[in-house]
Order: sequence, then structure tokens, then C-alpha cells
Amino acid sequence: LDELRDDKTANLVRPAMPGAIEGDREKPPSVVEGRFGKALELTGDSWVELKNEAYHFERNQPFSLSIWFKIVGDSAVGPLVGKSGGYFNGNRGYVTMLNEDRTLSASLNHVFPDHSIEVKTRLPVPAGDWVHYALTYDGSSRAAGIRLYLNGEAMPTDVVVDNLHKSIKYTYNHYKNERENWGGAGELRIGMIDANQTRLEGVAFDEWQIFAGRLTLPEIRELYGAAGALGALAAMPAASRTSDERTALRTYYLERHEPRYQRAIAAVETLRGDENEIMTDQNEVMIMRDLAEPRPTFILNRGMYDAPTEQVWPGTLAALPPLPADAPKNRLGLAQWLTSPEHPLLARVTVNRFWQQYFGRGIVVTPDDFGSQGELPTHPELLDWLAVTFRESGWDVKAFQRLIVTSATYRQSSVAGPELQERDPANELLARGPSYRMSAEMIRDNALAVSGLLVQTVGGPSVHPYQPEGLWEELATRNETTYKQDTGDKLYRRGMYTVWKRSTPPPSMISFDAAERSFCTVTRQKTSTPLQALVLMNDPQYVEAARMLAERMMKEGGSTPEEQIVFAFRLLTSRRPEPAEQVMLADLLEAERATFSAAPADARDLLAIGEHPRDVNLPAPEVAARTLLASTLMNYDEAFMKR
Repeated sequence: LDELRDDKTANLVRPAMPGAIEGDREKPPSVVEGRFGKALELTGDSWVELKNEAYHFERNQPFSLSIWFKIVGDSAVGPLVGKSGGYFNGNRGYVTMLNEDRTLSASLNHVFPDHSIEVKTRLPVPAGDWVHYALTYDGSSRAAGIRLYLNGEAMPTDVVVDNLHKSIKYTYNHYKNERENWGGAGELRIGMIDANQTRLEGVAFDEWQIFAGRLTLPEIRELYGAAGALGALAAMPAASRTSDERTALRTYYLERHEPRYQRAIAAVETLRGDENEIMTDQNEVMIMRDLAEPRPTFILNRGMYDAPTEQVWPGTLAALPPLPADAPKNRLGLAQWLTSPEHPLLARVTVNRFWQQYFGRGIVVTPDDFGSQGELPTHPELLDWLAVTFRESGWDVKAFQRLIVTSATYRQSSVAGPELQERDPANELLARGPSYRMSAEMIRDNALAVSGLLVQTVGGPSVHPYQPEGLWEELATRNETTYKQDTGDKLYRRGMYTVWKRSTPPPSMISFDAAERSFCTVTRQKTSTPLQALVLMNDPQYVEAARMLAERMMKEGGSTPEEQIVFAFRLLTSRRPEPAEQVMLADLLEAERATFSAAPADARDLLAIGEHPRDVNLPAPEVAARTLLASTLMNYDEAFMKR
């Protein structure tokens, strides 16, 4: 940093890669007297940077920084040295800062300030004098792995945050798939992170050095200028060395001269790199957390934020049981209160929603309102018993589902005579079994299940099944404007895994009254429209399912058309067809066989719908005819209605 030539300053280690002066060309750094020869003083409008990926260290890689600097201005606040993607990339990278109180801090960041490690010195840096500052990092991804030194001595530090388990360079899936180094939007710089953050001024710099490894204390003292520090320490009688000096000498020997230790450290660094790649490629979900010191909360006069009145604290309504005495006054305490035996609502509300799923309506018919404006339960004692049973089972959801579906009430026939229909049209008396259309997800999953296509793997990311082309492009203005359809097993995941974009929800599910998810919906509406039949007959998902069911009919359903019709009918309705139904379906199958036998190209076109390969050993006209038969059965009300 002795001089500037054409906005460049010499790099003594890599002459072909000089430091570049960037920023305001009219206000470049000033050349001033330095600690060794000349130095550069920043103006706040320009900075120095090195363009070399060798300095883009990853969190598993040890490295060190060394620099001389002097505070010459009263408002010297900002980044001393750092390689960061900047504010809009969460400061991804590593940065060391000069703070307002003239303390120093250093951080490695995936997304600052929480997904980071950061330490801060307890003592300020003296102003007006040249000081030697060094930062070392051991590659551990722990705040304890950062050490800060001033004038050859370790500085006492406090941990600000210690939570780093992803890359400080880039997001691996983006980098691998698109070769786009998101974290690389920024070089190694003195005095600046990015244009949207504070730039440093009133500080002079000299002798900037970067090391691809962790320096030891004797080496840092040599950089500070304590010539012969290492030799003097080694020559000192063992009994005369302090504990810190013995540790420093041992560390230097291991780091520089012990091959077994060096091989072990290299192996650890490789494993940490593998772990970093695995962790960086994982999706994350933001969660809330409590403030260390809760913010005071007040009743606001007429709701005006600038007119606080009486201060209030976390608690429960007077009409409900109080929080347990030993419960914390936070979300954990709220959860403990909700699940306590004395709480009157949680178990009742939950079992009422389960009941609604199976019977079409809840014991309380207003599941979103158990208050004075809601309906009274039709069977209050039953609701109480179910709630207590659910709570005392340890909140066992699966056991509760089994309790309902094995009950005599649920297993009743849904057929009702005229007298019962007139006396109890809503089935409030539970004198018959429930009857209602299945949900959008269930209709799709049922079609895939009977066809043999359904993938029942639990968990995993969202998937992109069939959808009309260009729909996202027409309606989406930001955030994934192009819909990229998945292939293979991802096309046949359960409906709950279908990707959901609120501005463009899956059209086939919306047709069957799936909630748009713009707001909380406790009860879905149930409509019956011609569009639903068109979806079942034309959506590629259902046509493909019908085609695969047709192949199952020929392979598993028996040797005669009559047996195959019974096979498909039972899969979709759970009963055998009546004689009249059998005749109509046989006539339909025969008519379609004749049609496709006369037009084999039409049969092949039908069987080409959907990505799952067809069985070419089965005659196309026969499979096509049974495909339309299966499609007809999928449109039969008993195939998507609970009877």
C-alpha cells in the first residue's frame, strides 16, 4: 500500500494481481505516512479490493488476516477487511468491523446476523497510533475458532452469536445446477462490504496480508515486529515458560512440523467440507424465537400505537384456567397450558375437526367458532367423552382415527328412507352413515392408488405434477414465473405434496373446492359442477390413471371382460356392480372396442397421454377401450363420494 499507479497498489506476493482502488474516482484513498513507508487513508467514498478466488475461503478452511491500521478520524466506523456478498445476500462471507465504541468484531456469515458466528472485543482500539491487527480462524464453524490479536497479544472477546452450519460462499444447489456463485458478489476488500452499507473513512492502512491457514501466536508476534519471538520462546528454559507460552509453542510445532497432526487436520477439513456441502443443500424454514428481554406491552388508547396506557403481561383470559405456576410466560408455556388436563377447548376442538372429516359435519357444526356466536354441540356428552379419550391416550392421533372408523356409527349404511330423510335431513341424529364428496386431494390419490401409480413415500419436498402449459406465465408476476413439470415418481406423489402457489393454485384441485390458502379455512365448501366431470375425463393425471387401471384389468382382473369389469368396479366403489350396471358397462366396453379397432391410431394417441410407459405387449385397441371404461367409472359418483 506504498503508492498508487493507475488506481492500483502493488501486490508483493502475487504481482500479477495488484490491489484495485474502486469507488469514487474523484475521491481515491490518500497516500500518507505509514507504519512501513507509505500507507493509504480511506475517504469513505472508495476502497481497496483484491480480485482472486484464492481469498474466498469456505467455513471449513482455516485462514488468517494481518493488517496495520491507524484511526485518524472521529467517525471511523465500518468494515476493516472482509469478503462478503453484501447486505442483500445476508453479508455471506467473512467480515471484521470497527465498531462505534472502537471495539473490533469479526464474523463468518451464511445469513447475518443469526446464521453466523461472531465475536467482539471487550476493549477498544487506541486512536492516533499504528496498531497491528490479526484475525485467525481454525475452520471449526464455531465462534471459539475465531481469535483476534492486537500488537501481538490475544484480545479478550465475547461471543455475539454461535450458529453457523451452512456455506459462507454460496448455496450449493444453485452453484452446481446453474454455475452461479451467489455469495461471490463481492471481493476481498478494505473499507467496504457493499454499496448499501457503511463505508469506512478516517482510517489508514498498511501491510495487508492474507494467509490460507491459521497463524499461531509466535507467528503473529513475528508479524507485529517482535523479531526472533519464536526463537526466543523455543530457547527459553521449559521451567520458565508460562502455560500460555507452552501452549503457543506446542501449537506452532504441531501446525508446522508434525506430519501426523497435519494429516489429521487435513482429514478433518475434508470431512467438514463434505458436511458443509450436505448441510448447505438442505432447505430451511424460518421460525420465531423469544427476545432475551421481552418488550413492554401496553393497552393502546383506541388502538393508537403512540398512546399507550396500562402495561400488561402474558396471561390467559379470566374465564379460562390460568397458566401453570411453573410454566414460562412464552409460547412453550402456552403449549403447556393448551395441553393441560384442565383446558376445556383444545381436545374438543381437535376431535370435532376429526369428526367433521369423517362425517361431513362436526358435533359442533361451526368448527371455527366454539364461542357464544357458534352452534351448540348436537351431542355434548359424546364430544366430552371423545375429548377426554383423545387427551388420555397421549394425544394419539392414529388411535383416534381407528376409534372412529371402527365404530358402529361410522360403519352404518348411508341409505335413508323417506321418513328419516324428512325427520333428519342433516343426519344430526347419526341414524345413518355419512355421505359426502371426498376432498380434492383424496379424489386424486384414490385414482392414482387404484391405477397402481401412487407413490406412498412419506415426506420430502413439494412436487410439480401435470398442469396446463403457460398457466404460471399468464398469472405469475414474480417468484418462479415458469412452471417446470416433474418427471418419474414425482408425478405420482400424494396430493398433499403438490406445490402450491397462492396466485396460481393447482387448477384441478381448485375445481374440487380445495382452499386457495389465501387465509385460514376450517371448513371447505362443497360444490357440484360440470367442470369437475371434465377434469376427471380430461386431466392427464386422471387419463393416465385410467390407462394404468385398464392395464391392471387385463393383467389382474381375470380372463373375461365381465371379470375385468367387476375388478375395476370393486377397486373404485368397494362393491360389486348390480346386474343392470354390469350390462351397461359391458355394452360400453364392446362399443369402445369396436371404435378403437376401426381407428388404431386413435387408440395409440389415447395411450400416449401421461409419462408412464405403457405395456406394448397389450393390444392398443383393447387397452384404449378399457381406459375409457375406467374413466367412466372414475366419474361414477360412488368413485368419489363417501357412501
